[in-house]
Amino acid sequence: MKFRAFVLKSAYLGKGLRVLTVYGEKVGSHSLIVKVPKEEFPLKYEPFSLTFFSVKELGEKREVVGARLIRSHFPSSVAQFKYRFKLTGLLVGKQLPWEERLFKLLESYLPITSDFKLAYLMFLLKFTYIEGLYPVLNRCVVCGSFSFNAFSLKEGGVVCERCASGGELPWSYRDSKLALRLTKLPFKEAKGLHLPGEGYRRLVSAFEKHLAQRTQ
Repeated sequence: MKFRAFVLKSAYLGKGLRVLTVYGEKVGSHSLIVKVPKEEFPLKYEPFSLTFFSVKELGEKREVVGARLIRSHFPSSVAQFKYRFKLTGLLVGKQLPWEERLFKLLESYLPITSDFKLAYLMFLLKFTYIEGLYPVLNRCVVCGSFSFNAFSLKEGGVVCERCASGGELPWSYRDSKLALRLTKLPFKEAKGLHLPGEGYRRLVSAFEKHLAQRTQ
């Protein structure tokens, strides 16, 4: 088996073994076992790298028998590391089937070197959409009313005052408008866009919690 894959996580198992969590072309989420001396840190096995893997199956385990680095995406700053760690963290722990749009999304967003807050939010929105988990944002998800003022994690979208049952997150029409706009825009067209601090935090909080609840 041979495929390109993004390394999302790398952890030592001991005795020169590592387990890699990857998202691979045509294969989706995979765990790979690779033999690497503990004192070595080859970039092809490090998080964020795009690597070409040759893999053999040993029962339920998949072992790397060959690997070639395509692109490392090694962070050059703490801010860059935090951004890429948060981005790949959205995929770790989830059994994701192959989806070409998600692979291309990683190709586009991992190399970003500025506007990290905007980039992370846009990736989060687009990832939720690609996985078919996008919340209803243009009308009350319960009764269909176009008047809404909260985001319900339980219902999976915005709700009006009458349908709110308690515990909802604050939300507004402007929040929905911004989320929908950023989901559709490519990053290069949104780059430099001013994000209101409170509005940014509401969108990130709502979508992270919504995604976590629906991928448990």
